[in-house]
Amino acid sequence: MTEEKKKQLTVTLMKEKRTVPDEVKEKSKKFVRMRKAIKASLKEGPKTIPQMVEEMNFPTDVMTYYVMSLQKFGDITVGDLDEDDEYYFYKLPKK
Repeated sequence: MTEEKKKQLTVTLMKEKRTVPDEVKEKSKKFVRMRKAIKASLKEGPKTIPQMVEEMNFPTDVMTYYVMSLQKFGDITVGDLDEDDEYYFYKLPKK
């Protein structure tokens, strides 16, 4: 048996033994949905977190969590402050 076949057999056996809990799958799906919604919103132009909260009707703490996560992973970037110097504008990164 070749090394590649042994590796593939090991991978197959591990997939059968280790399953992802449903809770983890649901959290992953929710993150993907939120990422798509936030990125779609930012295609219209830079927005602050309160503007996104108003537009998407999510609680501020939930929106802040997802915006900070997307910023951490490089999906969105931080722009300038608003005119009152209270909130940052978030935008899609330049390609």
